[in-house]
Amino acid sequence: VTIQGYGFGFSDSKPTGKIAGRECGRDEWISDSAIACTTPAGQGAQDQIAVVVGGQESKQTDATPTFAYTGLAITAVSPDHGPTAGGTEVTMYSDDFGDSFHAQTIEATVGGRGGGHGSVCASARWLSASAVACTTPPGVGAGLDV
Repeated sequence: VTIQGYGFGFSDSKPTGKIAGRECGRDEWISDSAIACTTPAGQGAQDQIAVVVGGQESKQTDATPTFAYTGLAITAVSPDHGPTAGGTEVTMYSDDFGDSFHAQTIEATVGGRGGGHGSVCASARWLSASAVACTTPPGVGAGLDV
């Protein structure tokens, strides 16, 4: 991501970018008004962007640009069935559930075909960047979305 602004100093100033308070993986000074930032793992739709130069972080305002991570897609589910009483631990797989920083904010649902909201899992826990476990709630149906 190229972050544009002003006052980013010289290349030896080593400015760093931040998205949602997390440092970019790699920063490259382009000019006094631009740096390239390799985004850290994350999630969110309106994450604040900041630049730190010489220990001083850019001021955040309502006009500060934001960054949006792309939404995730579930690539597999195991097991793919369980009793209507619920209580089945289902593991959902994706390309990017984020890192352990987001483990506290994981929520999963079962059902909701056609854009509905479904039923929130009795419990959901982050296992890795590619797996989340969900204890299914009671329900009825076949082939429901997760």
